[in-house]
Amino acid sequence: MLLLRLKTSATMAELIRRPELNYDICKEIDKDRPKLSIDVREQVNINIKYEGYIKKTGYTGKSNLRRWKIKIPTDIRYEDVNSLRIEAVQKLNAVRAEINRSSIKNIRSFTG
Repeated sequence: MLLLRLKTSATMAELIRRPELNYDICKEIDKDRPKLSIDVREQVNINIKYEGYIKKTGYTGKSNLRRWKIKIPTDIRYEDVNSLRIEAVQKLNAVRAEINRSSIKNIRSFTG
């Protein structure tokens, strides 16, 4: 059972913003709300709880998608990227080598 002592009125979003509350816990207060899938409920919690952070940083899924569409040149020298740690450079080079081997195998099996 949800026990809340409010000194003033509060919207559902204001309640969900509280660390101890979330969309599921607040169901006792708002019995007429629509039934949502677990994924949508989780997204509601994230959007409400992190709304200030999202506005402050300007983060959106759309801007993230643009970054994923940027193609990394196949001949990039990871050693020249200053912000990468040595371990990351080694892993990226290993992945590139594996992709190249896999591509060669696929081409050979395709061309017969």
